[in-house]
Amino acid sequence: MSAPGNVAIIPERPAENGYWKNDWQDVAEKLMSMILSLPQETEGGWEDRGTANGCETAIYPRKPDEPFSVMPMFRGKTHAAGLTPLEVFTGIRMTGFRMMWDIRVQSAHIMRSFSMHEFLFYLVWRGIGPIYKPRDICGLQALRCWDAAGNLQKIPDFTTTNMVLGYQSIDEVPGIPAQVEGCVRAKVFKAAFYLESRDEGCDITYIGHVDLAAAIPNYILSTLHSELPKSIVRLRDMLLIFGVPPVLIDKQGRIALQYLSCNPETRQVSIHATIMQPGTIHLYLDYNKMFTQGVVINNVLGSAAAAVSVREHFTAEDGLERRMLALVLMPQGVGGEFRLIIDAADKEGPESGTGPGWW
Repeated sequence: MSAPGNVAIIPERPAENGYWKNDWQDVAEKLMSMILSLPQETEGGWEDRGTANGCETAIYPRKPDEPFSVMPMFRGKTHAAGLTPLEVFTGIRMTGFRMMWDIRVQSAHIMRSFSMHEFLFYLVWRGIGPIYKPRDICGLQALRCWDAAGNLQKIPDFTTTNMVLGYQSIDEVPGIPAQVEGCVRAKVFKAAFYLESRDEGCDITYIGHVDLAAAIPNYILSTLHSELPKSIVRLRDMLLIFGVPPVLIDKQGRIALQYLSCNPETRQVSIHATIMQPGTIHLYLDYNKMFTQGVVINNVLGSAAAAVSVREHFTAEDGLERRMLALVLMPQGVGGEFRLIIDAADKEGPESGTGPGWW
């Protein structure tokens, strides 16, 4: 895929024929190795910037020879009571919800998917006032997760007790030119979320180290490295107040996910996927806060729509019973795609209650 001129070409299907072979696997492995060793390597070097609203913030001083466009590495730590690492991860992973708490994000797109949660991305940070241009980033997202026994998992689920999500810029992402009109290309040296179960909740640590690529005034730089680590407070509070976005769990690789979205205002959920194998995948919905009156299957579209059926499912993987939807994928749908649209049963408007199923 090539981009004409200086325009980003965003794919409608980042895994059109199934997940891509990861030609950046070596980069991902080095990134995760660096992120996993980072807490120990930086211990003792952080400068405490205080605690506010249950969030500890700190910065790691910039090296004397680094250009002024490089922000000091920042760190924020907080605790989300009553949430699992998987639920917190979903609040990070889902773009519509990330834009609620990570207010610097103007847009974010998956460019090429290697699995459900590992991919190349293109992200734009908002400009600062009318003078300083937006920063865009081409990069890689990598994920590692473990259960309580320390076993590495391929896909996070409700037995996951430890999760590390890493990001890093890469020089070339298919579809993104070297210079996009109106943006300055920033570089993420490293960024990570560390999510760990503790005391019937989840510890959240957010670390970032970024080169903004062009110098900006010190007072703006200070505002940024003060504001960014505190964004996890908004993440925590969003999940606790509004509920957890939908969680799709596909342990056997039955689908290639094109997108999973949930509109924060209407709560409409959209799943677009290609069926790779027959079987069952599960969709966890937060019936306690987000979908208190249940949900309605508004529509099922696509070439494999007739090969998808939905039923209610209960699971207790981690000892707590959870209510989910099971999406049963029939053999005749393999190779085809489906778009499943789900509405909250208490949604206002003529669409509510018109679908073929209610849960």
